[in-house]
Amino acid sequence: MNVLEYIDDKKFRIYKKKLCSKKGGKYQIYYLIVYEDIIMDVFWEVEIGRISEGRLSYDNTDLIVYKIVEKIDNRYFSFWNKDRIEYRIGQEIQCYTEVGMFFCKTIEQARSENFSNRTDIAELTAKVKIDDLIGGDLRSLQFNKCTPIEIIC
Repeated sequence: MNVLEYIDDKKFRIYKKKLCSKKGGKYQIYYLIVYEDIIMDVFWEVEIGRISEGRLSYDNTDLIVYKIVEKIDNRYFSFWNKDRIEYRIGQEIQCYTEVGMFFCKTIEQARSENFSNRTDIAELTAKVKIDDLIGGDLRSLQFNKCTPIEIIC
């Protein structure tokens, strides 16, 4: 769907977030299109123009996000966080680094990351709050809190 179709269809909620891209880039305005708890799409305001305030949602909704994690001795860890964040089902995790924890909006997107030199990986599904979104871009989103809800090996 294009952004106008999302705007016209009231079943989609639209959230406006000012995000800093990854490690210290400059801030940009992004719109997240959400259906129930799934991020359907992310748009950059520079490319699509401004969406009217009357169409925006402001609740601190739950979202479902995905990432690939490394499995070590039946424990699950972040690949990229140098503090080696461990993910445990049902346990909320707070990340205190400036960049947070990286997630993708779909499991297919997470699978497309480069893990070619890793031997044992698993797919993680987590619940996050939109207010815990601290950065990102059109591809990956950075959150400072999450609660893992499923890990598939």
